[in-house]
Amino acid sequence: MEEMQEGSGSTIPDPKWREIADRHHSTLLADLTTAFDAQLTESVTSAVAEERRQGDQRTEAARVQTRQETLERTRRTVSDGLNQTLRLLRQVPSQAGVLKLLAEASAPWAKSALAVALEDGEARSIAGRNLNYDDLPEPVELSDAAALHSVFETTDPVSALASPAELSEPISAAFGGDTRCQIFPIAVRGTITALFIASGDLITGALELLTEAAGMRLEALAPATPPALKPLAAPGLIQIATPAPAAAPSPADNETVAAPAPTKWDDLSPADQKLHLNAQRVARVKVAEFRLYHADALRQGVFAGNIYNSLREQIDQARAHFRQNCLE
Repeated sequence: MEEMQEGSGSTIPDPKWREIADRHHSTLLADLTTAFDAQLTESVTSAVAEERRQGDQRTEAARVQTRQETLERTRRTVSDGLNQTLRLLRQVPSQAGVLKLLAEASAPWAKSALAVALEDGEARSIAGRNLNYDDLPEPVELSDAAALHSVFETTDPVSALASPAELSEPISAAFGGDTRCQIFPIAVRGTITALFIASGDLITGALELLTEAAGMRLEALAPATPPALKPLAAPGLIQIATPAPAAAPSPADNETVAAPAPTKWDDLSPADQKLHLNAQRVARVKVAEFRLYHADALRQGVFAGNIYNSLREQIDQARAHFRQNCLE
């Protein structure tokens, strides 16, 4: 038990209790400090993680928005550029002008370009851009350029190395022998009349669109050449089939036989009138089909004076259909 000192009437605790209280206080303070530090660290860590997460979200949202805005601007720029080029193409009055505009307008889609016209088996340079030499390459024979000849024969784009064997000596020197080129055909009414050669960072989709547009403009500039058709020797009715010659009248048939009077429309019964109207409709439909689906053969038959020979199969089918639906 504690020993208390008596004196002035106050009780003085034993010094050991003060030491125990100090130690307990120190331990409690250390525990509180440790708990506070742990809680503070956890709170700071959570706050930093949350702020980082929100920052990442904001950064990703900003990145997505920037990408969308960039794509939209790029799309608008590409669309405006292509539309402007197409408008200019519609105003060019010559083949040389079309090929020159094609070479210039391809700048965003190819580093270097050369447009050549084909005539009599020869490729003649019309316009170039960013080539190794200021002067255009000399005319070359298609037989001396395997890649050019392949495009001319197949009408398909070809990727080839700009070597003398593939593009000929002059064109190879203009691009550089170790350069990879893409060759696009330019067709007018199914015939390759020009070639477009491009190299360096190619956007083939845009280049194909431009060459197609150039081909359509060249086709519009080309004079119309309808096929030569032989006209009729003499005007007259066109016979489907030659009628059989009439038999010579016998002496006993000298008497004049009156031709039967034609039947009037009002004399027909409603059923007969309906039958006639249906027959007329079927005949008109078949003739319209000939004119719509077999216009070339019909025109050939008209000028040759024999439609039946030109449309024999179709006419026989129409006759069979007419008999089945209108005469039986």
